[in-house]
Order: sequence, then structure tokens, then C-alpha cells
Amino acid sequence: MSDAITLQMAVDFANGTLQHFAAKKPAMTFLYENYSALNDFFGSTLKAQGGDYIEDHVILGDEGNALHGGRWDEDVHNIVNIEKKYRTDWVLSKTNFSYNLIEQSLNAGAKEKIFDMVQMKYDNMCREWADDVVQKLVSTPANSDDKLTPFGLSGWLTLGTDGSTGGWTGYTGDYGDDTDFNVGGLACSSSVNPRWASYYADHDGNIDDSLLLLLFKAMQKLNFTGPRVPKSLDLATPGVDAKFDMYTSLNVQGQLAQLYAKADDQMGFRPQVHYGVPHFMNIPLNYWPILDTADTVRYGTDPIFGVNHQLIYPIVHSDWSWKITPPVNRAAGGQHLVMTVYGDLLYAVHGRNRRHAGFLISQQ
Repeated sequence: MSDAITLQMAVDFANGTLQHFAAKKPAMTFLYENYSALNDFFGSTLKAQGGDYIEDHVILGDEGNALHGGRWDEDVHNIVNIEKKYRTDWVLSKTNFSYNLIEQSLNAGAKEKIFDMVQMKYDNMCREWADDVVQKLVSTPANSDDKLTPFGLSGWLTLGTDGSTGGWTGYTGDYGDDTDFNVGGLACSSSVNPRWASYYADHDGNIDDSLLLLLFKAMQKLNFTGPRVPKSLDLATPGVDAKFDMYTSLNVQGQLAQLYAKADDQMGFRPQVHYGVPHFMNIPLNYWPILDTADTVRYGTDPIFGVNHQLIYPIVHSDWSWKITPPVNRAAGGQHLVMTVYGDLLYAVHGRNRRHAGFLISQQ
């Protein structure tokens, strides 16, 4: 018998090798390029327990008792209701995965079949869960009847006056069907609770040095100050540190990087300096893939959200904080070989002070 390797032998060997490698743990594909926004938001989570909804209080007016007066003048005693209540409702994000006990056994035997099928399904469940939550962090409910979607970032930092060069004109938010809602249930206009408005500017599609001026004005007015020296942020103690971030589209990020490169007055091209994450006043403009898609109703085109994560953050119910149950047998439903793992997150995106919590700059 010849020792030469025939074509059929080579094909058989290749197929055998292919089976071994193809049966390894499948590669994971992701809906988004990065999930930094999800990490930033839930890195500043507060936990709460109980309550049908979250109620908070804000002072939006003056009693008018502070004044300069004479030594013997009668004191002024105004008693005005300056405190307002507002609320945020809980929403539930849930997920699950199921596996068959026999299928699990079949994928845990010979070397060519060795990958943890249950772990694979668990990883994919967590990925889908993150996708579901991150899509909602910037959105608002579809309409007034939608009780399943949270009031995300665009529900707190809202569109304001078209063409504005900057000011507190984000009075009301918009549902997906383009109807207005009062943020937190509080009426707001130029004459009613104006201090409840958020800051808005319209860049009108001009991603150039005029945008830098809008950013400068917004950050000065809201006292957005980036760190001067590296340090650890104490997010556990309210008021100790403010964590500022900006989120934007790839178009804004890329054009600003190009603008910074062209504005460099030093000789030579330095891509390692300008083609990273653009910063403004020491605060990064992070890329949030979902913002590549314009939403003319909620936040406009090419938005920049400036966020103080100590004033806008998720509140998570302590009993349902990314809770994952042990496997549950579904014999009661007639599938005794099927096990199911469930995940539940009961949360709300909550704002403490719209006037100082951040800003929105976009094109209307």
C-alpha cells in the first residue's frame, strides 16, 4: 500500500479538523460597538427598596424674605409653597434562557464537542439584556399609554427652542409619537416653574468652531469642570464628587477630532494626540452608537448629551438588581427535560435637578 496521501484522505482529514475547531465555543456578536454608556450610568446606581414609584422633591421658587432693610424696619414674613413633588415610575427589564438536559450532556463529552453550552446561553442572555437596557437609556416611552419604557436621558435633558444658542428652554419632553409630557409630572414653561427647565442649544448641523463655543457656554453655565489631576471618584457619597461625561455620535466625534488636528499649531501631524477620544475642558466626548441614528422628536440629529451622573442616574430596586434566578425545571409545563434561568431588573432613570443635571446640544 502506498504511503502517499490521496485527495480523499486529505479531505477526510480536513473535515475532521474542521469539526474539532468548529465545535468550540461560538464567537459572540454584539449589537453595538461599545457599551461604555451602560457602564457609566450603572456605575452611579442608587438602590432603593419598596414603593410603587419614586417620589422626590425640588425647590423651584423663592419666599422673598431676604432683603436689605433698616434697623427698625418691620420684618417681612412671606410663607410660600416653594417645594414641588415629582415622580419617576419603575420599569422592568426581564430576560431568560432555556436549555435541555440531554443537549447539555451531548455537549460535554468527547473532546471535539467540548464547550459549555449552558455558559454560552448564559453569556448570550446577558448580552441581549444589556442591549435591551442600553437602547432605553436615551429614549422615552412611545406614547402616554406606554408604561414599559423608562424616561431615559432625553426624558430629562429635552429639546428646547429651535435655533437657540444656549439657555434653559427644555421645558417639556416628547413621547415617540411627538406629543409633549411634563417631566416628572411637573408643569414647566417660561412662566411656570422655569427653574425646572433643562439646558439646550441648537448647533444647526455646524460641527465646527461654532460648536465649541456652544459647548464652552453650556459647560460654564452648568459648572461642568473636568478633573485637573487624576483621582478616585467617590460616587457613593452624594455631593463629594461629580462625574461629568458627554455622549455623542460618531459623526460629531470624528469631525471634532479632525477639527482639533487642523487647529494644531505645531509642525507635523500627530494622530496619536487628536485621533483618540476628543475632549473638551478635560471631559471626554464618548461615542454612543445609538446616537448615530437621528431622532427628530426626542433629541434631534448629532446630539451631544452632557451629563452629571450624580444628578441623573439609575435607581434600582434592591430586590431586583440584575437578579438572576437558579435554573427552574419546567416539568409543570410538560417539559421535564427543560431548565430555564430568568433575569429581572426593576429600575428607573431618575433626575435630581434638571437645571444643573446636564445639557443637550443638537440639530433640530
